[in-house]
Amino acid sequence: MQFDTTYLTEAGRSLATGTLGGLDKIQFTRAVASSHDYSATPVNDLKKLTSIEDVQQTVEYSRIIKKDDTTLTMRVDFPSRDVTTAYSLYTVGFYARPENGDEILYGVLPSSLPDYIAAYDGKSNLNDSFQTDTTVSDADNVLITVSQAGSLNEADLDAIFASKHIATIDDIKANIPATVIDGSKPADFKESVTLEKGAVDGTGNAIATTKDVSDGDATTLKSAKDYADTKISGKADDSTVVHTADMRKPASDVAGIEEVNAKQDKLDYTPANDANVVHRNPDTGSVSESVDFTNAKANGHPIIPIETSTDKDTAQTNSTTTPNVIYLY
Repeated sequence: MQFDTTYLTEAGRSLATGTLGGLDKIQFTRAVASSHDYSATPVNDLKKLTSIEDVQQTVEYSRIIKKDDTTLTMRVDFPSRDVTTAYSLYTVGFYARPENGDEILYGVLPSSLPDYIAAYDGKSNLNDSFQTDTTVSDADNVLITVSQAGSLNEADLDAIFASKHIATIDDIKANIPATVIDGSKPADFKESVTLEKGAVDGTGNAIATTKDVSDGDATTLKSAKDYADTKISGKADDSTVVHTADMRKPASDVAGIEEVNAKQDKLDYTPANDANVVHRNPDTGSVSESVDFTNAKANGHPIIPIETSTDKDTAQTNSTTTPNVIYLY
């Protein structure tokens, strides 16, 4: 089975165009199943056809639905119970007529791979069904009449919808209250809303309310703080920061480096000359460089210079020589 394309005939195209502006109305009348092979017929010749040869079955449309302003979906069913002689179904022909005119061949659906339609055996009743979309200028100007044999027409469906209070999608959209939250948009509550189970964030964590905060509920406040801490990246380590209580003076009384530099120039002092001072090892306290003291004392006693002798008495008698060793009294 390979029924791919329905070709509108020239008469069918003229009728479809005539619906524009309400100039005419279409009534689809019947469809036929044919054993004639039109698959090799050029498309231009198919469009010129006015009738179908070798018709084996004729049925009314089972369903016609308006898909949009210009498109119709049409279905036909060929039941096996009507077949007395088996045949190969090569072609389906669609017929229609203007509201006040004669019937014309509206469209042709050919195939090179036919369906084999067996004669009815009195037991199995199978339908060979075909559905096709067709375009008209104005779908509102189509008079829909379909078969009542086991199918529902549009009027039947309208009646069922009305009696069962079945709403369409458009009905639902038109009657959705403005207060219903649209999950795809930010919620904007115009009035007070009570959340019976409390407010939670996207992961289910409870959100503290202003009442919780004003009541001073320690548990709630601690939970809120702990939750907020988890959401803050780069939070300072409390052990590495200076607290106000640790400062001997307020921060406003502490001079900045710029202020210190500005005031240092105003101090009345003479900086030491590095060449004239004795340098001491800050780690050991010892002086490793040679020093010439002219009036040195230790604990109030003069320091007596000696030459090379290490004897204290000898050093006292040779006080006029250049000292190499200093004894402290």
